[in-house]
Amino acid sequence: MLLVLLSACLTILHLHHVTGTDVHFYVSPSGSDDNNNEGLNITQPCKTLKHAIYMAKDNKYSNDLKIIELLGGYYDVSGTVYINDIHNMIIRAYNKQEVHVVGGKRIPSSAFKPITDQNILSKLSASARQHVRMVHLPDVGITKYSNMTTYGGGSSRTAGMEISFNGQAMRLAQWPNKGYIGITATPDGLNGNTFKYNSTVPKSWLHETDPWIQGFLRFLWRDEAFPIGNINTNTMTITLDHKTYRGVVTGSWNNPKHTGSGGFFKIFNILSGLDEAGEYYIDKEHGNLYIWVPNTDGNVKSTDVVYGSMSHNCIQFNSGAKNVTLQDFTLESCRKYGITGGSLHDINLLNLEVKNTGSAAIHITSDSRNIHISQCLIHDCDGGIELTGGNRRTLESSGSIMEDNEIYRFTRAGIVGLEGIYVTGVGQILRNNHIYGGRGKAIFIAGNDMIIENNLIHDVCEGRYSCSAMLTSQDLTTRGNVFRSNIIHDIRGLEIRHTDCSGLILDYHSSGYLIYNNVFYNNDVDLRLQGGRDNRVTDNIFYNATVYNIAAIRRISHGNEAANMEHRLKNMPYHSSVWALRYPELSVIDSKNYSLPEDNEIAGNIVYLTGDEKFISYQPSDIESLEGYYQITNTGYSSGPSDHFNVKNGDFRVKCSAAEWANANKFSEVPSPNEVGPRNSPVGPSYLHHGRIHTVDTSSSSSACPTKTPVRTTPVGSYLPDGSDGHKIFNVSNEGCWLVVTKCTKHSGYVGTYRDMFGERFKHAGESEEMCFRRAVREWHDCGKHTSEPVAAIYGPTGATTFAGDGCFIAEYGCPNHGGPADGHAITTGKIYRDETAEKQYNASTNETNCLSQALTRWKYCGSSPNHPVTMIYRPTGAIRTAGAGCWIHTDVCPSHPEYVSMFYDAWGSTNRNTDSIQSACLNQAEYYWHLCGSDKDSPVTAYYRPTTASKTFP
Repeated sequence: MLLVLLSACLTILHLHHVTGTDVHFYVSPSGSDDNNNEGLNITQPCKTLKHAIYMAKDNKYSNDLKIIELLGGYYDVSGTVYINDIHNMIIRAYNKQEVHVVGGKRIPSSAFKPITDQNILSKLSASARQHVRMVHLPDVGITKYSNMTTYGGGSSRTAGMEISFNGQAMRLAQWPNKGYIGITATPDGLNGNTFKYNSTVPKSWLHETDPWIQGFLRFLWRDEAFPIGNINTNTMTITLDHKTYRGVVTGSWNNPKHTGSGGFFKIFNILSGLDEAGEYYIDKEHGNLYIWVPNTDGNVKSTDVVYGSMSHNCIQFNSGAKNVTLQDFTLESCRKYGITGGSLHDINLLNLEVKNTGSAAIHITSDSRNIHISQCLIHDCDGGIELTGGNRRTLESSGSIMEDNEIYRFTRAGIVGLEGIYVTGVGQILRNNHIYGGRGKAIFIAGNDMIIENNLIHDVCEGRYSCSAMLTSQDLTTRGNVFRSNIIHDIRGLEIRHTDCSGLILDYHSSGYLIYNNVFYNNDVDLRLQGGRDNRVTDNIFYNATVYNIAAIRRISHGNEAANMEHRLKNMPYHSSVWALRYPELSVIDSKNYSLPEDNEIAGNIVYLTGDEKFISYQPSDIESLEGYYQITNTGYSSGPSDHFNVKNGDFRVKCSAAEWANANKFSEVPSPNEVGPRNSPVGPSYLHHGRIHTVDTSSSSSACPTKTPVRTTPVGSYLPDGSDGHKIFNVSNEGCWLVVTKCTKHSGYVGTYRDMFGERFKHAGESEEMCFRRAVREWHDCGKHTSEPVAAIYGPTGATTFAGDGCFIAEYGCPNHGGPADGHAITTGKIYRDETAEKQYNASTNETNCLSQALTRWKYCGSSPNHPVTMIYRPTGAIRTAGAGCWIHTDVCPSHPEYVSMFYDAWGSTNRNTDSIQSACLNQAEYYWHLCGSDKDSPVTAYYRPTTASKTFP
């Protein structure tokens, strides 16, 4: 804490180092700007902020630190406050008093009247007639209402006049109040301008003159808002006079099966929709405001503060402004931006509250440097902070920092393409911010060498189908960025649909990212790697994802996407000495197919799965087996709440068995909830006394480490001997490789049971189970491949057996559900027989895949009993596959643990890592036992998850 405060103090001192003296200019809502009053005396303050800035720009103060002291009160700003051609200035609340700089005009309580016009009352519901009040705006000096601009898809919005009540932005009247209306038909087709809906509600609307539509008319990732041409309430048809984004489709917002596209909308800016508290409507033609304030009786009290926004941008920095600080006041009611400017240098925005803006609260563009935004409270806007800075071609850093801010409700009107923080350029640092409660993304970055650390992000992407809390640009060259020590949770999207909202998406071809020490929990998807290269994902905790933890994607670009990727690459000097030194992998990319997701590493992470969901979802699935794409190694598995300090409090620091794994694997501890989000109080102006709202008790753990009860019942091994339990079909010694040949037409001397000395001498059949099994196939071929001349191979050290010959065969102890014996019956014998059904129906006698797949089908058909595994043998190749219960491990050698040789049931994994019920946990054990056995690259280990017949060999 002391270091943070010292850092902030040094920053301000550095930015405002001047040779002159401190000059204070005092401003008060009750002051005076007459007679060029400079406001140098607190007893004779200026009246307006604009006048004080003008006075401070006098050349006689050029070498001084100019401090504009705002005394408590509301400062109504009817136009933009410009800050230009001035250095070394601080604008702040005097002695931490309550100060509001408002880009609007206050509407006195006496102006609110009951409605007497029967024509207006007829458009309102019975309840609304009792609560809605009217203001004739010209009576209070408001005649400029302005039209709002179309918006959606991330475009900036300029609002018309908006209303706030006691500091809270109100909403234009809309229908429906919650959710959307589905589009039922598009008579003119996809690209037509009409569509139908199914509701009788609009039939009661009378003469709505300026209705607007907002919705997802074509895609779920693109919202739109613009005026409606016509509503025919009789035919339930809407006609648009504005071009939509790629057309209109039918759809339903609340249909869980309808997940592929949009097709739903709402209507707003309608008097007839004014039917609940917090809404308003402005009749611009007659200058009347109709409003339902959130007071019980609908009346506005004298103590209530109601404003109509008037200013386009509230505060705008222009050329020549440098070393300027805005501090400790509220800025509100701006039709577009709260604070804006371009190519700025050395600007501090400290302890501000910025709210009720039509577009972003803070919008700083071009190559801006050394911008410091700290401890600000930003909410009820359309975009929080938008900041660009640094030179990507030379990789010069912007030096800008956004830290200890709280940002929420940052999608007040628009939805898609609006972020809590949006940054582009080079070298920005985003740390210890708390971002939540928005329908858009928390963070979007596009650039290089940015650090995103110790942020707390949750409950964003609200009501969305596909969205991410954090997103990167689609660019091979935006490298060197770091996501570390963040906590991202409850990114769930729309509950009534199947959604795949994500904690973090590295969008198409994003490369060279470091992602470590983060906590992801209770998200649809934690992380999506969408085809980039050279990314490192290490030392994270992934807990309780509802779909899967990580999506590993191969994205092959075509058409415009490929052209755009090529353009972005060639637009950067990636062969220059600066770029080659910073990003050596990129400097040689011309020699590679850079659309392939090569050299990505996912290592040393801890994951908790509840059952069917996957740790890694490969898309498409075949990339799992392709070397050089996504290297998944050394994954630890959490047993659940007992392995973390306090899951209920969001404290996922490890303990118990997870801590044992972490210590053994040098896992770097993740942050506690109190180490993320704002570190200091207050956040926002001092008068709000708004402190850290996310702290939890980290002094005690939720529970003691449980005693792990060892597995008492081991699933039955395969009837076809696999070396797991000493079971044998043929009585041979425990040395060497043995062959059993019952008949051999071409070589009668091969008949018998004998040790394969040739195979042991020349094919290593006595040292390797796999090589021994190959000898059975070779011997069957040598004998002529006759249908009645099978050959068995037995690997003596383990007793593992296979058969070579023709056809598809089953080895089992019986089928409890169909023919017995009953499940649980003491089993002493089994049988091996031809699967005639599979051979007839699925060509299993000549198709290895179809034959082996019958193992799982047969096991389920027989009741999925752990006592009755089923093994399929495809005799032309000797290949075998077993379906049954449990996680099984196979290794040829294990010098450090000789007991782990051949096939064995993973009792330790079942007890400690839920390997019997979680497929990915089982398959990960191949790597675990490979390390345990000595990490010999020539001695791979295979894990078999028999409930699905999935397997994985490592390395």
